[in-house]
Amino acid sequence: MYKRWHRWSTGLWNGKSFASVPEMAGNNNLFCSTFVHNDQEMYMKISLVDETMVTRNVLDISGQSKLFIWSESSQDWTVIYSQPKDQCDVYAICGPFTICNVNVFPHCTCMEGFIIASPEDWDLEDRTSGCSRNTPLDCISNKSTTQTTDKFYPVPCVKLPQNAQEVEVAASASECEQRATNKFTGKLGEGSFGAVFKGFIDDSIAVAVKRLDGAYQGEKQFRAEVSSIGTIQHINLVKLVGFCCEGSKRLLVYEYMSNSSLDVHLFRINHTPLNWTARYQIAQGVARGLAYLHESCRDCIIHCDIKPENILLDDSFIPKIADFGMAKLLGRGFSRVLTTVRGTVGYLAPEWIAGVAITPKVDVYSYGMVLLEIISGKRNSCTSSSSGGNLDVFFPVHAARKLLEGDAGSLVDHMLHGNVNLDEAELACKVACWCIQDDELDRPTMGQVVQILEGRVEIGMPTIPRLLEAMAGSTHSP
Repeated sequence: MYKRWHRWSTGLWNGKSFASVPEMAGNNNLFCSTFVHNDQEMYMKISLVDETMVTRNVLDISGQSKLFIWSESSQDWTVIYSQPKDQCDVYAICGPFTICNVNVFPHCTCMEGFIIASPEDWDLEDRTSGCSRNTPLDCISNKSTTQTTDKFYPVPCVKLPQNAQEVEVAASASECEQRATNKFTGKLGEGSFGAVFKGFIDDSIAVAVKRLDGAYQGEKQFRAEVSSIGTIQHINLVKLVGFCCEGSKRLLVYEYMSNSSLDVHLFRINHTPLNWTARYQIAQGVARGLAYLHESCRDCIIHCDIKPENILLDDSFIPKIADFGMAKLLGRGFSRVLTTVRGTVGYLAPEWIAGVAITPKVDVYSYGMVLLEIISGKRNSCTSSSSGGNLDVFFPVHAARKLLEGDAGSLVDHMLHGNVNLDEAELACKVACWCIQDDELDRPTMGQVVQILEGRVEIGMPTIPRLLEAMAGSTHSP
């Protein structure tokens, strides 16, 4: 059993009837209508001229609204009007990427290059799930042996739905293809798998287009990104707007982040330093994004490469986790997954070095390292002078010691000149040091990190990560 809810447009109210329902004006001898629309409320009131008359209004499974009146002479119900008259005008009757034709059954068919998204729904006469692209989704998942070439397909003899988004029409398909990056001239940055360029959709909506390089690595990253971030949405995850798979070309289109990546604001001298409030909100946002990936998706998604370069900031400095090229999907029936080492030196959990199966706790470790950099405004690879002498100490170890000494305030970026919430700074230091513990069982989950940073759960004092201390070659005791 299932339910479908549909809408259709009545058109504007002209004082007597709605533009798309002229029958209302023609039946004024049966009923009178009043339409109320103001700042407080919006409703339509129908009053019968003859109060002894019996009517009923039905919204049937097709999405049509029908008004019936009881006829004493024929002892039957008579249809006064039904809207919409064309079944294809029912909102979302067919879903995305479909063509509706009222003269055939079923009314809905997939556009060229698309396949039925949920065949089981269509079997139940529910076609609102629409269609999905035959490529590249099926192409990259090896689910289909028949592949459709990516190109612009003309669709003749159709009209767009009433709520369609207006786009500027190109003179030709080739002009449209050349719709977005100005031939890859505005480079935003470059990573290990390719470059990112600024582009525009409809000449006004900014996007970031990642062009993947390398036949093997580029293909692996393309598959990882589409299969992970391509199926989910969260305010703290960058949104994948679209993608292209044609021949050896692999393009990923993301929402554009106007304030670049977190590393630019933390480590570059010519940038105004982020204030403490912004830093703490960024720390919370990244934690929420990771918690969503680990705990709320259909499959647990392990990002595997959390670092400041992969945390983007929008125009309100809301953080969004990006670059899922190394992500690993972990089914809910499994607690660990064995995979090759992936990530960035300086943010890698000990499990990667040991070569054992990993859990989402590798992201927790990386988050802890990033959180220390958010606090200090410096790379963790930068050493800090020990208070007991001239020996340089690896910053995460130095941070753990200062925390135990009750001096978390000294770890905060000096560029803030003391404009810091010291309680939040100490709490953030505690969280960071718990996240980078040697044993993954000692680290909190990202869901717990969110609760701690929001002040809903208390946390004790962490120990110094001994493995980090040994790797740093330090001989000092706290």
